[in-house]
Amino acid sequence: MVREKQPSVPPEGRTQYAGFVNPYTFVPLPELDGNTAFRRTPHHHDRLGPGRLSGRIDVELTLRAPLLVRGIRTGEEGFPRRSPDGGGPAVPFVPGSSLAGAVRSLHELIAGGCLRVFDADFRPGYRDPVRPKGDDWTLALVTGVEHDGRPRLRVCTRVVWAKAEELVERALGGDARALRTGVRVHISDWKREGPRDRARGRAIEEVRQGDGWVVLVGDTGTRTENDGFWCAVGELPEGPAGSQSALPTEEAWENFQRAVADADEVRQDRRDRRRGAPAASAPGAGDEPELVEVHHRGRLVGLRHRVTPRLLPGQVVWVRRGRGAEDEVTDLSLAEVWRHHGRFRAGERVPEALLPCEDVDSLCPTCRVFGSADTSEADGPEQRQASYRGHVRFSDAFPTGPSVPRTRWADLPPLGRPRPGAGQFYLQPRPQVPLPKEKDGAYPLREWGSAADETGGPPRRLRGRKQYWLTGRADKRPYFRVRSGTWEGEMASRAEYVEAGPVFSFSVHVDGLLPEEVGGLLAALDPSLLFGEGTGYAVGGGRPLGFGACTGRITALELTDAAGRYTTRTGSKAPFDAEEAVAAFRKRVTGELPEVHGTWKAVQSVLTLDRVPSEQVWYPTEQRLIDGDIATGNLEPGFAFWKRSKGIQLAKEKRPLIPLPDPTEEDQTLAWMPEESSGDDAPRKGRTR
Repeated sequence: MVREKQPSVPPEGRTQYAGFVNPYTFVPLPELDGNTAFRRTPHHHDRLGPGRLSGRIDVELTLRAPLLVRGIRTGEEGFPRRSPDGGGPAVPFVPGSSLAGAVRSLHELIAGGCLRVFDADFRPGYRDPVRPKGDDWTLALVTGVEHDGRPRLRVCTRVVWAKAEELVERALGGDARALRTGVRVHISDWKREGPRDRARGRAIEEVRQGDGWVVLVGDTGTRTENDGFWCAVGELPEGPAGSQSALPTEEAWENFQRAVADADEVRQDRRDRRRGAPAASAPGAGDEPELVEVHHRGRLVGLRHRVTPRLLPGQVVWVRRGRGAEDEVTDLSLAEVWRHHGRFRAGERVPEALLPCEDVDSLCPTCRVFGSADTSEADGPEQRQASYRGHVRFSDAFPTGPSVPRTRWADLPPLGRPRPGAGQFYLQPRPQVPLPKEKDGAYPLREWGSAADETGGPPRRLRGRKQYWLTGRADKRPYFRVRSGTWEGEMASRAEYVEAGPVFSFSVHVDGLLPEEVGGLLAALDPSLLFGEGTGYAVGGGRPLGFGACTGRITALELTDAAGRYTTRTGSKAPFDAEEAVAAFRKRVTGELPEVHGTWKAVQSVLTLDRVPSEQVWYPTEQRLIDGDIATGNLEPGFAFWKRSKGIQLAKEKRPLIPLPDPTEEDQTLAWMPEESSGDDAPRKGRTR
C-alpha cells in the first residue's frame, strides 16, 4: 500500500513528541558459564524429603490494563469463558496454562533459568544491496533432485544480459508468454558493457532461436521504471548434462532454505495453509515449477517461477562454486539481488550455560521447579523424549466479586513475528567499531556477522530476554487512543478483551519444594515481595499494544512438610510467611548466583508499572506521535528510523548504529526520524546516540 506523505505538522493545540519509546526492551543475560551452582540434580518425585513443602498458594491478580486472551480451543472466538463450578453461568476466565507461562517467564528472569524456548540455530536473513553479483557468481540449471531435496545443477560457463523484448522478438516468435525461466535460446555475439555482459542485439544473429543458453526471468522488485527489463542468460556447458552435475553443500542448502522462508510468496503460502487453502510450496504440490506473470511498465514481459522452498528440474538459479571444487556449490540465490544470511547462530551469541536444559539430572533453577521437556529427539527414529515433571500446578483464574467483568471487541493492528536480525536492538552494541563504508560493499553494523562481530573476540551477545514495558494507563497508549481509520493488512485481526480493573483469583498447588524455591515462586507470583510496590508482570497477548499489565497478591499460603501431610502431628505448618520465604530465595541467589543478582536492577526496571511515558510507547512511525485522539494512519509504520540507524557510512552521510537504551536508564526515548533529517523536521530532542 502506497500512501501520500503527510506533513509532520501537529494539529493546533496538540503536543507533538520528538521521540518514541520502543514497546520492548531487554534484560541482560547473566554470564553463568563456569558457575557450578547453576544446574543441579532436581528433587525427584519418589519421596517428599526432609524440609520440603507441599500445599497451596492462593493469588489475586488485579488487571492494571485491559487483558487479552485468545480463544483456547480451535475455532473458538472471543475471550475464553466457562463456569467456575461447572453448573453456573459461564464467565471470562484466564486459563492456568497462560498463568503458568507468564509466571515461569518471570521466574526465569529472577532465578536465572535457562532459555527454555530458544532456537539456537537461528540466523537472520537480509536483503542484498542493490548491486551486481561478483564475477564468481553464475547461473545454473536444475536437472534433478537428490533424496534430501538438494538440487543437481548444471552450472553455466558464463552469463550475459539480454533485454526481454529482444529475446521475445528475435528468438521466441513475438509471444511474451514464451519468455519464461528455463527457455533455451542461442546467443552468438554481444558487446561488453560495464562489469557485466549485456546482449544488445545489434543484428538478428546475436539472439535467435536455438539451444545452448538458458534464460532466467526475474521479478520487478529492484528494477526502475526508467530501465528496460533485462533477463540473465547463461551459457550451458558442452557435453552430456549428467557429466556436468554439481551439488550445493549442506550448509549452502540450509542457508537457501532459511532465506526462502522469508520470501513474500512463501509467507503467503504459509498463511494459505493455515486457512486450509492449497499452497504452492506444500509437499506434493506438483512436480513442475509454477509460473507467475511478470509485468513491467504495465505490460507482460514474461513468466518466472514462483518462489518455493523446493527446487525442481527446469528451474534456474544463481550459484557460486567453491574454489577448486567444480562439483560443489557453496551459495544459492534466486535472483541477482536477493537475500543473504548473517553469520553466527543465535546459540553462539548467548552464554553456553543458558542453553535449554537437556539432562534431567542437571537442571537450571526454573526447570527444577516448573519442569523441563527436551524434545530434541522426539522426531527421531526412536522418538525419545527426556522430560522432568514440575512441582507446581496452576488452576484457572476466575473473577472475584458478584459482577461479571466487562468485555469489549477491538480491531488489532498487524503484529508480525519478532525480527532478531535488527541488530540495533537485539544485539549488544560495540560503539568502538568504525562505520563500514557502503561503497566498499560492507554490510551495515546492524547485521549479524558485520564488522562489529569481527573484532577478534566472540560475536556480539544477544541483548537479553525480551520484555515489554508495563503501563497502567492504557488510555494513554497510542493504540487505545485510536478513534478513526481501519487497520489494514492480512495479519490485522479482531479480538475480545476484558477491561482493566477486575480482580481474578487462582491457586498454585506445590509439591515438594524447598523453602527458598517456594520463595522464588512467590516472588514470581507477586514481584512486589522482591522489588517493592508498583511492580507487576504481563499476562496474555497484545503486550506491544499495552494489554496484559497485572499485579499479584498472595492471599493465602498453606504449606506443610511431610509430617504434617501424612501424620496427625501438630505444628507442622510452615514456620515462615511469604516475606521470609522470599528472603531465603534472595539469600540463595545473592550467595550462589551473583551473576543473576546483578541483573535484578534491570528486572525491577521492566517490572515497574508506568516506568516509561505511556503516550509515547509505540514503534517508529511515518509521522511524529501526538497526544489526544488519533487515527490508524498516525501509527503507520515508518522505515526511516531503521534505514537511518543501521550503522553504515554512505557517500555523503553517516548513519550510526542506534541501540536501545539500557533498561535501567531514566530516559528511554529514541529520536523520531523523518525521511530527510534536515531543516525543520530534524529531531532536536530525544535520544540520537
